[in-house]
Amino acid sequence: MNKFYFIIFILFVYSSTKVFGQAEEKLGAWYIYNGSFFPDPKIELFFESQMRFYEPVWNIEEFFLRPMANYHFSPLLFAGIGYSFGNTWTYPENDEAKERNIEHRLILQAGLNHKISRTKIQHRYRFEQRWFDTGNRHRFRYRVQVTVPIKNTVIEKNTFFVNFYDEIFVNSKPELAFDQNRLYMAGGYQFSKTLNLQIGYLFQSRPTANFHRLQFFLTQKIDFYK
Repeated sequence: MNKFYFIIFILFVYSSTKVFGQAEEKLGAWYIYNGSFFPDPKIELFFESQMRFYEPVWNIEEFFLRPMANYHFSPLLFAGIGYSFGNTWTYPENDEAKERNIEHRLILQAGLNHKISRTKIQHRYRFEQRWFDTGNRHRFRYRVQVTVPIKNTVIEKNTFFVNFYDEIFVNSKPELAFDQNRLYMAGGYQFSKTLNLQIGYLFQSRPTANFHRLQFFLTQKIDFYK
């Protein structure tokens, strides 16, 4: 029965993107890897890479590498610092007409975790100092994320789960202004203690346009101290 609900969820996501894909931008996709490595119960070495495309598998939009270090004060509270390197390309389908912009970021973040029954809720607060060839900017981000295992009380091996989040971005430099909002929903499967896959849909709202993106999200967590 778990598999039945998971298939229905994925079909719902797929049909939603077919409808929303008629928006100003073509339906694109993000391919994401997140790795969390714990040499100690309180110390997390985190690495993220992303390939973003204007269309499902071609016409590259962005490429990101993001290493971070987090300290977990308790199961409920963590804080961290990190760096992000990104390449962004403008939209034209003709590769020769594309323009490339390079970005560097300093990232400070904090997170709060709590549970309601079997539902895990995380609040993440992030500040980004961003450097471009044309100058620098500051940005604040707040994300609330809800993760629910299907049938099981916890997410463990061979567990299906659903994941939702909403994240708002606000620029503070050069001026205080709304930057974007991201609304995400996905279905996932925990293959093992260390590896899971999410397939979902992201609605990205900006002041000038809305974007609809499929997401393929591979997450790995390894505790080296055990």
